[in-house]
Amino acid sequence: MRTEKGFTIIELMVVIAVIGLIAAVALGLFAAPKANSRDARREKDMKEISTALGLYVNTAGTYPDCGSDLVALEADCFLAPLVDESVISATPRDPLDNGSCDASFSAASFKYCYESLGSTSYALYYHLETDTIDNPSGSPVNNGWYSITP
Repeated sequence: MRTEKGFTIIELMVVIAVIGLIAAVALGLFAAPKANSRDARREKDMKEISTALGLYVNTAGTYPDCGSDLVALEADCFLAPLVDESVISATPRDPLDNGSCDASFSAASFKYCYESLGSTSYALYYHLETDTIDNPSGSPVNNGWYSITP
């Protein structure tokens, strides 16, 4: 008769599986609040950028002209005029800040984008991760993207 004490492989595997299950549930519980927090920051950032653009148009008479393409907010054609007029020192960046600004509005891309709509208008684009924001600042575009115009 064996008198060795210890755990069998099956017992160890069961314990590891239970720990893995608990960890997966815990990570899932923390992921949603983080996404909600990032979305709240995106809404706040868009309001700040809209305010800065309002201040800029009051002094310059026009909105920054970046041609007809969508550009990231850190593009010189957008940022330089606002910095020169001292209405903003740096543009906020999306909390995830990945992807690019293009008209396909990819569901995997998280970037703040700007589009010149002539000298008297513009569109800001941003992507929300969740649908928990009751009244987003912008109008829905596609794949969770929203746009703000003056």
